[in-house]
Amino acid sequence: MRNLTLSFDGSCGPTNPKGTATYSFIITEDGQEEIAAGGKIGTGFGNNYAEFFGLYKGLEYITKLVKQNKTEKFQIFARGDSVLAINIMKKKRKAHSESLYYPAAEFAVTEARTLRELGAILFFDWVPRDDNKVADALSKYQKYI
Repeated sequence: MRNLTLSFDGSCGPTNPKGTATYSFIITEDGQEEIAAGGKIGTGFGNNYAEFFGLYKGLEYITKLVKQNKTEKFQIFARGDSVLAINIMKKKRKAHSESLYYPAAEFAVTEARTLRELGAILFFDWVPRDDNKVADALSKYQKYI
């Protein structure tokens, strides 16, 4: 079984939600970095949208990896410092359709469903911001490139 850890984050600044929204994700396997990526989303999306978008893009990358390795089993441990994102992914809370973050939340939920349909096992865990420093720094760096 392949164990992947997905760390994700999002940022919006200098003001939220009217600033520039950016995202990042880092995927490691057995402590070795597979990929670190991120980018700009745009203006007016807000921090929560950026958090979900980082999660979505990380899950999307993993979906491609799972499809390329159909004979292997995968466990994915997604971790982020967004209580909202983790609670929605764990189905402890519902996404509000009128919220700014809703489209990105739906992207992430759909991608997680696809991974489960491919046989992957997913876990979603909240971590304190101090335990998500690398993804946090990477998401903020995206504003400058």
